[in-house]
Amino acid sequence: MSTDIVKASPEKWFNDIRAAIENPDELKYATGTVPSGSVIPLELSNAFENFHVRAIAHAASRGEHEALMYLSFYVIHLKRLWTARYRTWESYCDDIESMPYGMSKSGLKTKVTTIGKLLAGGATVENVVRILSVAPMAAWDISDMPPEQLPPGGMTEAVENIVELGPAEGIRYVADLEGRPTVKCIAHHYDEKKEIFYFTLRVNNRPENTTYDADCVVKGMGPLEVEWLESRLGRRGFRQK
Repeated sequence: MSTDIVKASPEKWFNDIRAAIENPDELKYATGTVPSGSVIPLELSNAFENFHVRAIAHAASRGEHEALMYLSFYVIHLKRLWTARYRTWESYCDDIESMPYGMSKSGLKTKVTTIGKLLAGGATVENVVRILSVAPMAAWDISDMPPEQLPPGGMTEAVENIVELGPAEGIRYVADLEGRPTVKCIAHHYDEKKEIFYFTLRVNNRPENTTYDADCVVKGMGPLEVEWLESRLGRRGFRQK
């Protein structure tokens, strides 16, 4: 069987996955049912490592691969390589958006603009890859930072700090540099019997140099509405019945 996923993925990895799913005899000795106190079968341990290591390695590299993808588009834009097949950059972006990869034209152009600003600000290509793979939202924020608001080491130091902090803390780090307030949810829970959703917001009002917590209540919340809201608050609380 010839498919795009076979062509795009390491062949042995794909074949191992297909065999494990489709072949009843594959991994039949690697049972996941291990009686308490029993020695874990070697076949089970080997099978776990086989799939786990590959999955984790891909998860770790996925962000960098995406960053390299956008840097490739940046090179196409910077060096006007699109002229090989297209009359305008806009028409090239339109064509990319029409491809079945879930990439929007606005997202592509935003990333290319962000990369250009980061490099113009003094960030190295290596650090651009790192920040786009670790904290893309913070990358957009820091790319527009006026030079006088950057740390002593300039854009290079700012990018390195964001990569070290990660996505959520990186965004708050940029807010610190800009001196603007931030709000984040620090806890929440749902009373199913009363259909009340409780959550606590922590406000850091940098211009006024104050930090405080605000307890909030939303009434008439059903389980589906709560699930939606929880996914956007960015932090799991505890569910109270």
